[in-house]
Amino acid sequence: MLTFHFMYLIYPLVGIFAGFLAGLLGLGGGIIIVPCLLLVFPYLGISSAIHVHLAIGTSMAVVVMNLIISVLSHFKHHENRVLFPIIKRIFLAPMIGAILGVLLASHLPGAKLALVFGLIVFALAARLWFMPRATSTLPLPHTQWHLPSKIILHSSMGIFGALSILMGSGGGIFMIPFFQHCKIPLRYATAMSVACGLPLALMGTISYAIAGINAPNLPTWTTGYIYWPAFIGIAITSVFVAPLGVKVARKLPEHITRYIFMAVLVIIGLKMVV
Repeated sequence: MLTFHFMYLIYPLVGIFAGFLAGLLGLGGGIIIVPCLLLVFPYLGISSAIHVHLAIGTSMAVVVMNLIISVLSHFKHHENRVLFPIIKRIFLAPMIGAILGVLLASHLPGAKLALVFGLIVFALAARLWFMPRATSTLPLPHTQWHLPSKIILHSSMGIFGALSILMGSGGGIFMIPFFQHCKIPLRYATAMSVACGLPLALMGTISYAIAGINAPNLPTWTTGYIYWPAFIGIAITSVFVAPLGVKVARKLPEHITRYIFMAVLVIIGLKMVV
């Protein structure tokens, strides 16, 4: 088993990696944190019956911290008067979906939850691969963005909220492609994703804490499905690295960011399925 001293090293390293990708891709970091914790938890003697749920719940708590920093960073560089009216219309739907996602996750065995995680990631990678490249290098003005009807918009955001909770993420892996499909430029789509993902992650963290209160075989220093030693170690570094990822995202060409996004999804999907 890993020693307690080694945990002091491994968790901050996970935080550096997850925090950078959180800012770069608007992922919230959860898609990286969950697989990393699943590699570590068996060596800590954590029961396989709960280690997936514990990894996802802990990830959600870290995602809250990452998204707070990402929101502050992104909205220094975007036209808030354009984005805020859209965000106000949709942020409640993913929060409702988050509650439904936790209810579903609490009834799924760990192995099936990991399989669902991996399959969703593969589907997202395939969606990005087949999505046509933009024919213009100039981002469309907000008057040419095409959001769907209220019913479709709210239903989609609710589904994204539920799926995000099953993966311990802040929703960026679902919301960013969706917003891009609505002709919203990537940088704006990322900013909207982190703004909607913050209340989603907060709701998910609270829900996982409550859902795991009476779970058997929980290690010490937990609140439900949130494992505080991992949370502290990861959060210490990830919140400081996330702004660096945001700065890099603003300088990279959109197609490069897209390829990075796809590569991360494929690697994580393989880890979770295999």
